Amino acid sequence: MVNGYSNEDIPEGVDLETHPYRQGQITAIRGEGGPLNVLGGIPTIATDYSPLWDVNVGEWTPAAVENNLRIRVLEEFQILGLVELGLITGPGGSDYGSNGIIVNVRCTGRGSGGKWIAFS
Repeated sequence: MVNGYSNEDIPEGVDLETHPYRQGQITAIRGEGGPLNVLGGIPTIATDYSPLWDVNVGEWTPAAVENNLRIRVLEEFQILGLVELGLITGPGGSDYGSNGIIVNVRCTGRGSGGKWIAFS
């Protein structure tokens, strides 16, 4: 989920790992933090967990951007609530949901801070 900000909007010296404006994909590529992916099912907790992930790409609506309503999204039901409010859509304003991209990745264990580590 792209929050509409750029990493350049973050003041110098601020911890990128915890700042709410941080772009997950960009900072992950730069080695400055994780990609901020949201898992719908957590291994060992969700009975429907599968290593086949159905990727759902979303973007903030122009109304969310103009009204400064973008936030860091942390879990699946938070995303679905924002979709219901009309603040997040699929790419280009399309319906939010499956976009046909399936990723086969298994979570193999927990890293520091209880975060899952995924390997393909």
